[in-house]
Amino acid sequence: MMTFGGGIVSVRCLVLRQTVVSPFRQLPVSPLYSVVSEDHQPQQPLSSQQQQEKQEEEQEQEGQPSSSTSPRLRRFMYMTTEQDIQLRQKGEFEQSLMQTPTPIQALNIAKLQSRKNSAPNGKATGFGGGVTTRTSPSNKKLKKGKATIPTSSTTTTKSMTQPQQPQQQYNHDPAVIQAILQTIQQDGLVRIDNVLSSDAADTLRDYLLELRHRATVAIEEGTVVDSQERFADVLLNQNRCDLKIPLGPKPVHQALLDVLTEPNKDNSQYNPSLVRTVIESVFDSYSTVPNRGKYASLWELNCFMSNAGARRQLVHADNVCLQPIPGLQDDGQEPILLTCFIALQDIDPTMGPTVWMPGTHTIDAHNRFFETGRDTSSTKTDTYSPKNDILQSSKAVLGAPIPKGACVIFDPRVLHCAGANHCADPTHTRALFYMSFKNPKIDNPGCPSTSGYGISTAELTMEQLVTDLTNQQQGRPMKYIPLIASNP
Repeated sequence: MMTFGGGIVSVRCLVLRQTVVSPFRQLPVSPLYSVVSEDHQPQQPLSSQQQQEKQEEEQEQEGQPSSSTSPRLRRFMYMTTEQDIQLRQKGEFEQSLMQTPTPIQALNIAKLQSRKNSAPNGKATGFGGGVTTRTSPSNKKLKKGKATIPTSSTTTTKSMTQPQQPQQQYNHDPAVIQAILQTIQQDGLVRIDNVLSSDAADTLRDYLLELRHRATVAIEEGTVVDSQERFADVLLNQNRCDLKIPLGPKPVHQALLDVLTEPNKDNSQYNPSLVRTVIESVFDSYSTVPNRGKYASLWELNCFMSNAGARRQLVHADNVCLQPIPGLQDDGQEPILLTCFIALQDIDPTMGPTVWMPGTHTIDAHNRFFETGRDTSSTKTDTYSPKNDILQSSKAVLGAPIPKGACVIFDPRVLHCAGANHCADPTHTRALFYMSFKNPKIDNPGCPSTSGYGISTAELTMEQLVTDLTNQQQGRPMKYIPLIASNP
């Protein structure tokens, strides 16, 4: 995802484009906003390495051979020595301020359900605080998306605005869904295991590794001139990349079907999975229009990959929000996007897992972190840094250890960063398949989509996507995916 670390961030209200309303999208769209990153650093003179790169780029444009490896590939894979040193020092300083991250924990669903059954009138109690958590056993065979719903941390009691009850809960336990909704509202993230079958994860991983190889070769050979046709910008991209995924290839379709649906025994019917139910229910909980969550549209479909040597990123938010968004609730609680990270292999702490800071998906936290001058802190000494304060005071959680097929659904406003990859095997890639869905109330979420192949502009809703996937699985024609499908 596009990161905003290192710059002063401002919010501007403007209309970016006219939206074409799809047959499934008959609801009014709110005004748009955009987040713009502005670098106010004075321009520095070019280093000798930068001058050499500039000269090689000019030579390449004039058709002359360059003196070293293709500038296109080098600019994609590396940065200048000065930039590398500066970012490493900044990352080390941030890490020294932050609390030691603890592994993501799991809610005990059986306990949640028993509380519901024993509570007065059969209503679940205690979701707001004091819930004992445990890590779900990675070696236990569990039904996909059913057994445990881990959360980022033990939930603490605090006053919070309760979202409206979702209009539809499908076939999943309402007590469990409500617990997840409150966790996402408070912490900004929740973990769900076994959302992707092992076979589907292996097949997708093999396909994406091969796709990464073909894309890198195409960039190096000049077949693909612009690296951003295949890879999105990602902070500290040495030994790390954000691979754009097309709709079209079978492994991608099978993985999406596994994540978003739960078929019955004979595959004659595909019900909404827990992941789909959670995403739609979160958007439903802030809407007076029944079942509006099914109009959430696919905004991103990519894969984060890192290998040994990838350094720790700077803390950032993928979706910066410094003031209330027109059309969304004024308290800033309503998500703009929801992202789902899915592990395509077991992830251990040496592989550079993601570090999240629960509860930092708020307007106040972003104003403090980006030091806009609009933070509400009362401490105003010469040495006080709102950013350093939030790094020191916020709890941190680690996306490891987690098993293959597990996912973390999170609000991309949560401050986070990828860790350093110290995996002993330099050829072993940590691959995180991810998708983001956009709140149906807004047109543009204020940050650029990382996806290519026309995905973000297609406005493909959850309902359209799942309908096409299930039709394909049952041998019926697809209606929407073929309009943007490609197989690079």
